[in-house]
Amino acid sequence: VLRKAGTAEDVLRHVPGIIDKNGNWEVFGRGAAIVYLNGRRLYDLTELDRLPSLNVRDVEVISNPGSQYPASVSAVIKIRTVQTPGEGFSLDTRSTYSYNSRNNFIEELMTGYRRKGLNLSFTYEYEKSHTLQNTKLDLAVSADTLWLQNARLRNTSVVESHWLQGQVSYDFAGKHSIGVKYSLDLLVYRKADRPFEAAVMADENLYDRLHTMTTTKGTDKPVHRLNTYYSGSIGKTSIEFNTDLFFNHTVDEEINNEISQGHDSRIFSTINSSKSSMTASSLSLSSPLLGGSLSYGIEYTHTNRKHAYDSSNTGIIASSNSEITEQTTTTFVEYKHKIGNGSLDAGLRYEYIDFDFSENGLHKPEQSRTFSNLYPSVRYNTKIGSTAWLLAYSVKTQRPTYLQLRSNVSYYNRFMRQTGNPLLTNQTDHSMSLVGIWKFFQFTMQYTDKRNAIIYWLEDEPDNESITLMRYRNQHSLKTFFTLVSVAPKIGPWSSQISAGMVQPWLTLSTYFGSKHFNKPIFLGTLDNTFSLPHNVTASIDYSFTSKGCSQNVYLTRTQSILDVSLSKSFFNNALEVQLKGSDLLYQKRDALQFYTDRVNMNQDSQYNSRHIELTLRYRLNVGRDKYKGKGAGQKEMKRL
Repeated sequence: VLRKAGTAEDVLRHVPGIIDKNGNWEVFGRGAAIVYLNGRRLYDLTELDRLPSLNVRDVEVISNPGSQYPASVSAVIKIRTVQTPGEGFSLDTRSTYSYNSRNNFIEELMTGYRRKGLNLSFTYEYEKSHTLQNTKLDLAVSADTLWLQNARLRNTSVVESHWLQGQVSYDFAGKHSIGVKYSLDLLVYRKADRPFEAAVMADENLYDRLHTMTTTKGTDKPVHRLNTYYSGSIGKTSIEFNTDLFFNHTVDEEINNEISQGHDSRIFSTINSSKSSMTASSLSLSSPLLGGSLSYGIEYTHTNRKHAYDSSNTGIIASSNSEITEQTTTTFVEYKHKIGNGSLDAGLRYEYIDFDFSENGLHKPEQSRTFSNLYPSVRYNTKIGSTAWLLAYSVKTQRPTYLQLRSNVSYYNRFMRQTGNPLLTNQTDHSMSLVGIWKFFQFTMQYTDKRNAIIYWLEDEPDNESITLMRYRNQHSLKTFFTLVSVAPKIGPWSSQISAGMVQPWLTLSTYFGSKHFNKPIFLGTLDNTFSLPHNVTASIDYSFTSKGCSQNVYLTRTQSILDVSLSKSFFNNALEVQLKGSDLLYQKRDALQFYTDRVNMNQDSQYNSRHIELTLRYRLNVGRDKYKGKGAGQKEMKRL
């Protein structure tokens, strides 16, 4: 029934437990997920927006993945597409127009050629998009002076980009396949304006009124990605080999013009340059052993990231230059065997990481570290009557992103700045989960203990208590429990997906304001309805709800009620499809948060231009399944970069 939903992204939004975080996909209670398409790891998730829903065969969600996946992966989404017979030339074109607060466009052309074992394809996409964010901030800093700041922020941005991808693969001898794929991201225009109005109080007396205008322009170089692969088998042993290369260079030029009503005004500029390169190779094998299946493999990743931050006024914001070199070596082994009416899957993953950090040309031994860790996992699934059950335990890790590790400072005004924390260490997650399925009912519950959890943190600057720094830190332990129940009834032309869930956290922090307990649960619910109407017409009405509650050291102070509707019709035996969609019609998709840290309390309420209307025209000719079998290596590292 979801074949006319639009794209693969629209399909995922209807899968129980999957949450769309602005194009980054999460599994309820587990966090960020990696996505596979026909066995190939997607490092560019915008590919899901280019995949028509008509091509999707099925979606599998793994909420407690085994040792064959990276230790930093806590959830996996697998998508398989339909196999369309036929050879020769294929064509798929798409035009999308949407309006939120501005006009947005997507133009896409996909061509291909299939002949016996040969598969050629080329994709081009042009996109121009606008975003808008309106934010209210109330900040209290309890230092020698009680500093209060009431601020309003309006962030507008426009991005114009081109994306090209070419690939060739060949299947031969029935058991072997080789291929190469190259993609290029070209950001031709990127600009953001951020006016920031603030009234600052010192011990309840007006200290200043500030107007800070920040303009950012991006002059990014092309992003290059290259993948080569071999997939095949020798005897009863299957073999997968992948090599990936990644190159990226981004430059942000920022001008800050701050006008003070009661003190000196200031204007200064910064240039933020980041160069990233990555090489990764992986080899995975699988063989039958003692009536079961043994999987084993190795992966090596080498990353270099150079970061130069130049300030025109080092008295306000210091300049910095840093370089990170990281080498990761990984091996894994996993064994599966049937036991009675079920099967047992046990695995072990070993990761060795050599992290080297330099700042201003000097090696920093206190920030250069090595990690050597084992990550076990065990899963048992069985059938009891007409029900199926899965019990799983795993140890995973969450490594800080390079954004979280950065040392440069983003300027909001003279009282508020944002930076990273190069001293962050890896987070380790211990998880136990139980999944049950009966007919169209599905039940999930999971308990997770996150050790050294990476959380968002607010603190005053050591040399100036009036300045608030927004950064990250490690929290000793953060425990959560979640449960989710889903049903998917179908009555005549009506198909529904109904889900209800709860996330219960446990966290207590000692602050200047006393002990703060972040224990209030968050309740979530979805009601998705799809109607298959005569004359190839499909309509959908989807509603989701999120309650107030706690997440890490944050209290969500608003409920969210999101209503989406769509209407689609296909012509000429599904060759042409027209879809009209309205998103967030209640205009309730917003972030309202309250942070409590040591001596800083902040309330933030943000609203976006998420309410929009969208029209899509799509034409397809002889489009078949992509035969490219490269799975990629170092994909998690690409996401961190």
